Amino acid sequence: MKRTWVFATFVALLLSLSGCGGPSKDAAKMSSLKKENISLKSQLASYKSDETNDTSDSSTGDDDSDSEDTASSDEVYGLGDEVDFSSDDAAKALGLTITAADQNWNAFATEQGDDIFEGKRANTVQLQVKYTNYGMSDAYLPDSDEITVYDDEGNAATPLSYQDGQTEVTKGHSGTTTLWYVFNKAFSGIKKFTIEYVPESDALATWAVTK
Repeated sequence: MKRTWVFATFVALLLSLSGCGGPSKDAAKMSSLKKENISLKSQLASYKSDETNDTSDSSTGDDDSDSEDTASSDEVYGLGDEVDFSSDDAAKALGLTITAADQNWNAFATEQGDDIFEGKRANTVQLQVKYTNYGMSDAYLPDSDEITVYDDEGNAATPLSYQDGQTEVTKGHSGTTTLWYVFNKAFSGIKKFTIEYVPESDALATWAVTK
């Protein structure tokens, strides 16, 4: 209300000034009006500056809030947690679950013996992954190029060329696959490691495993 009053007064003074242009004008009154006019201009400019600052502060606060929301969405999951992903086809297009990450070799690995481990059985971890195509138009199968495993020091494990379970599932269906990764040290000496789903350049989900 104060800001509106100042602006209205400012307009009234301008009208008063415009009406004092005749020969009978009072010079002293004119000088007083001019001084008050200058004062009101200064107040109006001050109010506009305060309003701009308030808007800027509010915008900055919103940006901080958005940033916090983004950061808080970077959740770390555990074994058995399904992570859902969206696509152009559907809001819920794909679900991935790391069901196991250990050295409890499945039947395929047992049958293959040391050949599958390339002489590094002690350094190898076996991942079992469940994948569900909820809404993708194309059939889907994850592979070792989309999943990266890191040890407790942040060193990436090397994926083996074997994959047990290679069924591409269409919309509305699920499948399971098993992958193997080789650390640069014995698996028994690793107390915690992470698994990331990286279909392109950025990790879209992270699972943390503590032994």
